[in-house]
Amino acid sequence: MMAAARRVAFGVALAGLAASALACEPHLPGEGVTRIEGKRYALAWRAVPAIQVGEFFRLQVATCSREGQPMVRTLRVDAQMPEHKHGMDYRATVRPQGPGRFVVEGMLLHMPGRWELSFDLNAGADRETLRMDVTID
Repeated sequence: MMAAARRVAFGVALAGLAASALACEPHLPGEGVTRIEGKRYALAWRAVPAIQVGEFFRLQVATCSREGQPMVRTLRVDAQMPEHKHGMDYRATVRPQGPGRFVVEGMLLHMPGRWELSFDLNAGADRETLRMDVTID
């Protein structure tokens, strides 16, 4: 009976370790943060100032790598309007701010409606694209 209890406790401990090994937490403190989960990476972002139609804004971005994945080295960000089949009129620039942290400048969503933000995370040969819909009025 004691051996069976030890096996159950060991199994529960292993399950907890496996879950924590897959988890990662992109560190971006403060309010207005949105999180996106991928298979290899997780990303948190915040628009500063808040997104308004026809107004420039920047994104603060933090990334983290899941267990066994290389660290994100570069980031590319774009936005598209799927219903209208066009993107932004400007190309955003990305500046690294330390390991896994970036500032994206020159973002401008020139029309109201549904936009799809696209974050291309690159870690050498390993890449992942995370997408999220944002609707602005």
